[in-house]
Amino acid sequence: WTDFIKESDEQWAQYGDPYATPDVEKLRDIILKNQSFGLDRMPVGYWTYLSFHGETAEHITEEEVADWAAIGATVMKGPEWNPDDPEHYAGMMELLDWCEKYEVKLMIRDGRTAPGRDGEPSRVLESRDDVAAHPAFFGYHICDEPHGLAEDGGKGLTDHCQNIQQNIDGGRPYINGGPFHPGVEDFLGVESYEEYIDIFGRDGNVDFLAFDIYDQMFAGRGGWNAYFANLRLYREGSWRHGIPYWITPVSSGHYAYEPPTFDDYRWQMNSSVASGAQGILWFFYYMRDPHLNYIDPPVDEFWEKTQTWDDMRKVHQAFHKRYGDLFMNMASTRVTFLPGGLGGGIEYTGNEVTRMVISANDTTAPAILGEFIDMEGQRYIMLVNLHRTQSVWWSIAFPGDDVEIYQYTWDGEEKPGPASAASKFERGTRTGNIGVGYWLRPGQAIVQRVDSTMIRESELTLQMRELNGLEPQGPLDLELAIERLAEAEARVAALTDEDNEGHVKWCHRSLEEAKTKLTGVQAKHAARAAEAVEDVEAVEAVEAVEAVDAAPAAE
Repeated sequence: WTDFIKESDEQWAQYGDPYATPDVEKLRDIILKNQSFGLDRMPVGYWTYLSFHGETAEHITEEEVADWAAIGATVMKGPEWNPDDPEHYAGMMELLDWCEKYEVKLMIRDGRTAPGRDGEPSRVLESRDDVAAHPAFFGYHICDEPHGLAEDGGKGLTDHCQNIQQNIDGGRPYINGGPFHPGVEDFLGVESYEEYIDIFGRDGNVDFLAFDIYDQMFAGRGGWNAYFANLRLYREGSWRHGIPYWITPVSSGHYAYEPPTFDDYRWQMNSSVASGAQGILWFFYYMRDPHLNYIDPPVDEFWEKTQTWDDMRKVHQAFHKRYGDLFMNMASTRVTFLPGGLGGGIEYTGNEVTRMVISANDTTAPAILGEFIDMEGQRYIMLVNLHRTQSVWWSIAFPGDDVEIYQYTWDGEEKPGPASAASKFERGTRTGNIGVGYWLRPGQAIVQRVDSTMIRESELTLQMRELNGLEPQGPLDLELAIERLAEAEARVAALTDEDNEGHVKWCHRSLEEAKTKLTGVQAKHAARAAEAVEDVEAVEAVEAVEAVDAAPAAE
């Protein structure tokens, strides 16, 4: 254990494909799958370990469900139950009613969904007609950390998933994969960890991949490589199968994992989302009886809320309030790290979305930059300060002489400009590049939508728009110049005899400036178009000469 958690990033890079790039059709599939879940906020919840069988049954109450909603949960793991027990059945249906009231979805384990065995038919249709028909139902929990798959290649699990998918619309079978560590393949019963993911994504036809990982809470940075390697492997699996992926991070200190703090909860959630995860199902919510060295989950052994509960409430509710369903409507396109790769990931380099990201006060401070795309080909970034104990001043440069950035306010609105937390905002006088500086606390993130002609003309954006039947967008600076002229014309048209002379002069001057700006932008793009035609003609001429040179001498 101590050997492999200290391995360098380069050693982790041998697993998976760190330089994999997503296919645009798979990115669209991921977004469509997320949208099919019908959630208006990020899926966030917990493993509860409640049961109708034992003493925890008395804590399955409406008040508890209200607390689930208050902590920011949108999807929760339901209690164990026996659908053939009348009391359990009535209790589960009542629990679903409470969940509907408080807008929380429930993931349920139900043995009736398994394929028929020993001549007995499957009872999947019974489950379809009661729990799965309830508005608060989200999906079926099938298995946690399956292993030993060498004997049947996981066929028992995948048959179970397929039985649900073929009989229940929106059944969403959920398999939580065990985490990857070098050498774990024998234990799992697979040749490679990618095969392990593919068994569920391809053969099981699941709606989303999922796994758990707690190494990030080892003291220091000892477990960071394992954490980010797992996120990368599941992101690559998500791209292969065109489905989102969820993560189970840790909310309670145990074993050698340190008890998380407020900053740690924010760090885990934001770094997961920046890595492309689109669902968070924390381990775990209730302590129940004290066991081993577990400490301070959201609800303790006395069934009272802890400081953890309040810390996690702030993290979740702040995310929901600012971003709502934003991340359900886009897909991860690239993940990079500063100052070097983590978990075999790649080090940051600039592209059409960002030109440069640097730490101004600590050049060794770590960060992750996630990039995203939506169905219209619009592009986004999420920068997370990965320093666990120190605030860091991060500077981001956005390229393009017409680049514009957009923020997400506390009320969840998209507005032009940097986020309110910006401590620097400037546009280069020669290049037009935008520079923004942010102080970010440990685990704190900044999200911006970025727009420019460079982005609009990028291959990924054009492919996504074409795939969704959208025409390419025109140059951004031309669009802005036309808008500016229209605004100026409207101001002049609204003038009356009662307006003072200074205001009238300003309106007419603004109109002339807008006309001049538009003329200049139009001239620039006319010149670009002429250059493009010349380039095409030059290429065609070269190809014609090459064709003659390559022809047989007799011809």
